[in-house]
Amino acid sequence: MPNLRLPHANLAEYLRLIDGLDMVGLWRWSFVTNEQHWSQGLYHLLGLDARAVKPDFALLLSLLHPEDRLPLPEFRQSLLDGLLIDRRVRLIRPDGTLRVVRSRAEVFVDPMGRPLRAAGALIDVSNEEALAKARRAEQRQRQALFEQAQVFTVWIDRVPTVEWAPEYLALTGCTNEELVDDWTRSVAPEDRPALHDWLWTHFDTHKPGSFGMTVLLADGTARRFTHVNVPLRRSDGSIEGWAAANFPQGVAPPRPTGRLREGLEQGIEPRHLRAARALLSWTLEDLARASGLSLSTVRRLEEDPEGGRRSRPLVLAALRAAGITFTLVEGNRIAVALTE
Repeated sequence: MPNLRLPHANLAEYLRLIDGLDMVGLWRWSFVTNEQHWSQGLYHLLGLDARAVKPDFALLLSLLHPEDRLPLPEFRQSLLDGLLIDRRVRLIRPDGTLRVVRSRAEVFVDPMGRPLRAAGALIDVSNEEALAKARRAEQRQRQALFEQAQVFTVWIDRVPTVEWAPEYLALTGCTNEELVDDWTRSVAPEDRPALHDWLWTHFDTHKPGSFGMTVLLADGTARRFTHVNVPLRRSDGSIEGWAAANFPQGVAPPRPTGRLREGLEQGIEPRHLRAARALLSWTLEDLARASGLSLSTVRRLEEDPEGGRRSRPLVLAALRAAGITFTLVEGNRIAVALTE
């Protein structure tokens, strides 16, 4: 296949498009003339004013976190040696905000192999870092809950399940293959018929539900658990999957988060909203004001089960902020409570 190149005008337009994302900054540095150029996006990423600041890599390096900083001579030598190709560093803007950026660079040489210039990009990956940090924190919390109280949550995207949660495998001592072959083997024999009937009826109704069962543990003992299943719907009403929680009876159920909370909130009906507002002694006007919605939208949410679905998260957020909790109790009932 021939090597295809973009026309220069199209390439320049493409670079302007990338630079305008406010998440990418481009730079060039000529080693022959020592001329440096920064794109407008790089100025924005660094938190600097292009009208007041000239491109200067000594300045850029001074904005890096002290632990990630290289002296300018070492920085330049790294470029000349082709070492600074892909790094992730912390950037401290003049206003004190911290961003995590990925630095990509390439050195261009003459036919004799002598470095002529370098070009590169800084890519803002702060949101990616924050998401990874949140995931690590969530994983630590999940692990602590399981180790201390045998509480865990799972996501089910197909029935029957073909990939069982590692927590459940550790709890029961079963292998994934054994549970795929017979998913009831980890449950006490007397509970298996009722569990089988409940699950298939439950999945057919597409409603949240809970079931009590005795689980056979890896250490040879048995313990009574509550299993909660909550459907998560797509915008067209079809089922994307099921969020599930498992916890020993007598132990406080896990606080719904992520998909579990999203699925539970999709099952909240107008009567639950009216009950929540009554517990707060709020009028419709109070709820509209707290959620930032119009009075007619809030009224529709409290009267029509299918009305105002896109606005529902705002109402639920306002109610939660005021102390309301929604909890799935035995069967498929949702309890509404006001926490002090």
